[in-house]
Amino acid sequence: AYPFLPGQMTLSGTLPIGVPAFFRALAPDAQRARPGFVGRVLRFAVPAGVIASATSLAAYSIALYDLGSTLDQARTLTSIVLLTMGLVVLAVLSRPATLLRVLVLGCMTAAFAVVLAVPAMRSFFALLPLPFTFWSLPARPPVPPPPPRFCPYPPPRTVPGSRGSAAHDA
Repeated sequence: AYPFLPGQMTLSGTLPIGVPAFFRALAPDAQRARPGFVGRVLRFAVPAGVIASATSLAAYSIALYDLGSTLDQARTLTSIVLLTMGLVVLAVLSRPATLLRVLVLGCMTAAFAVVLAVPAMRSFFALLPLPFTFWSLPARPPVPPPPPRFCPYPPPRTVPGSRGSAAHDA
């Protein structure tokens, strides 16, 4: 199943990208255009996009397969993670901080909080209130590694006095 519903993608595209881009385009800027625009954009956008997508898909996988949640709960967590990553990217792009940039970032964060807090808006975007186990996820101990696989070859023998022997280390 796809990790997002269309309304959730709309929310993830509007708050951290669409509305801030509108205000950034209208903001006065005394700096002249510099060459290398595409290279600068790609050097930031590609790693940021890879990190945002990796964290979103990891949250979806953990919620769905490790926590045993429903598909709707996994989609909610994935949407929250993606929107949070988008707001983090917006905060990084808001440097150096000006009044307009700080206001836009604060308003987008507040709008996200309102969507999560108001039941009618949560319902419109198909977001569910998540149980406490989702929020305590970072406090969980790491998953132990899988047991070693059977190897048909015997382990290498160490010769006394060679680098791998205990006699050499003494």
